[in-house]
Amino acid sequence: MKGQDFIAKMHKQGVFGGLNVGGTLFETPKGEPAWSIHVGPNRGSPSCYWVANGKFYAERVSWGDIEPNTNLHFTGDEIPDVPAREKEAVIEAIKEWESPKED
Repeated sequence: MKGQDFIAKMHKQGVFGGLNVGGTLFETPKGEPAWSIHVGPNRGSPSCYWVANGKFYAERVSWGDIEPNTNLHFTGDEIPDVPAREKEAVIEAIKEWESPKED
């Protein structure tokens, strides 16, 4: 996934596990979902991750000028030691956001 362009599909936010979680869903060139995630408490700097296939990666972003086809140029290594509280909040958020809504 490093150094490729991704298409932004939607943005979501909410409170999960007592943490603010915001994320933008991207579609990879292979059509797979991946998330740009910011997670943290009400005050202070959030942690930023790229989440794909249940794995967390360091994130570096380059935003394009045209919406909704915003480009994300991602480079980063997998982060094996994401704090448990953040990881649980992010996984809960993504699960909810990706679930089909019942009418």
